Amino acid sequence: MRQTAVLIWTLALFLMSLPSCLSAAVTDGMTLQGSGKIRYLMFDVYRAKLYTEPVPPGNASVLTGLSRCLILSYDVDIKAQDMIKAAEKVLARQYNADYLNRFREQIDQLHRSYRPVTTGDSYSLCYNAEDETTTLSLNDSSLVTISSRDFAEIYFGIWLSPDQPIDEKLQQQLTEPLRHQGES
Repeated sequence: MRQTAVLIWTLALFLMSLPSCLSAAVTDGMTLQGSGKIRYLMFDVYRAKLYTEPVPPGNASVLTGLSRCLILSYDVDIKAQDMIKAAEKVLARQYNADYLNRFREQIDQLHRSYRPVTTGDSYSLCYNAEDETTTLSLNDSSLVTISSRDFAEIYFGIWLSPDQPIDEKLQQQLTEPLRHQGES
């Protein structure tokens, strides 16, 4: 009986560790640059981690042209339409409508791929600089891949741009270590 309980407990621990093990494959060869969290009122909404490939010394523009992954791990349930609404609000603050319209097809394609999240779910948004593609995954299942370097710069800007990101404190937590690394 005790052996069965130990086996069940070991199996449960193994299964709980799978998502983090699987997402590790996405960030292979990348370095964790920064992490932080988004809070709304008194509640943690999600935790964010930014991974990038190694930063070349003296890279003033830091993220431009680098492969990167932003991992968002949710602490609350969120509807897909609420994520889309928040993304559109930030993008509208950052860019004028004419500029965004140049990327409207890609933005809409990514937004159609959003799924609702529950506590414990993780989205990853990864840009591959080699083939200039951005892939959105939910719990390590790829939802969409979009080919466009410019789209990646715009969409990652929701979290990483110094110009009116979704949360300034989070933006600094994610990018500050990277900026200092690029200065070496």
